[in-house]
Amino acid sequence: MREVVFCLDGDRAGKEATEKLSGRFQVRGLRCSRIELPEGKDPNQVLCERGGEALKRLCRQRQVVEVEVPVEPPRCQSTAEGLLVRFAAVSYQLWPQPPFHSRLRARIRAVKDSRMVMDQVDFYANRSRKSLANQLCTQLELSRVEADRHLLALLEQMEEWVRSRKSTQEEDGETPKAPELSPEERSEALGFLRQENLVAQILADCQEIGYVGEDNAKLLGYLISISASWSGLCQVSCSRRAGPASRL
Repeated sequence: MREVVFCLDGDRAGKEATEKLSGRFQVRGLRCSRIELPEGKDPNQVLCERGGEALKRLCRQRQVVEVEVPVEPPRCQSTAEGLLVRFAAVSYQLWPQPPFHSRLRARIRAVKDSRMVMDQVDFYANRSRKSLANQLCTQLELSRVEADRHLLALLEQMEEWVRSRKSTQEEDGETPKAPELSPEERSEALGFLRQENLVAQILADCQEIGYVGEDNAKLLGYLISISASWSGLCQVSCSRRAGPASRL
């Protein structure tokens, strides 16, 4: 671990400066130590009066500085599309991305002074969080401790946002609705499924988007990509026509 060693004057001002500067370095993930000089002495006086060996001995006896760094709670604000979270020097804007069943994804923008990080993150995925933390450290010059602390706070705020959103929907009686086809869309879909050359059309469409050869794999991919209900409808429609598509 990287270390900063302070060797300031052995008076009140030197001790206070050591405490103040140690707090600033510790939030950046650095360990801080101090060399205790005799009362009222500065490093040059110790060197002149006692010699180099005495100063080296004091250096070897340095003590770790433990400063309790106050952690400022983030200021949070809900927006029309998500969250705005502000820390002392960094502001985060989050746009949550549903669904929220097993993932907690969001588009995120972090701003510090004139520097910015934009990315997508899944707060429930360790690799995704680590990737974002690395960017915050590299591009915004945050310490790893500070970046991890910010991400933990953002995760908690995201979870609270999701709980609040679900609670509001339940109070308003809102329930997720399955997508519905318009009459025009349904007519167009049935027309496509009932054509006698359905298999040939599917293969032609696959070839048009660049998938050449392997006809059986194309048809298998088509069946996998559509829902079970539409697959059933496809089979029924094709079997009625008794055309080549009946082999599906």
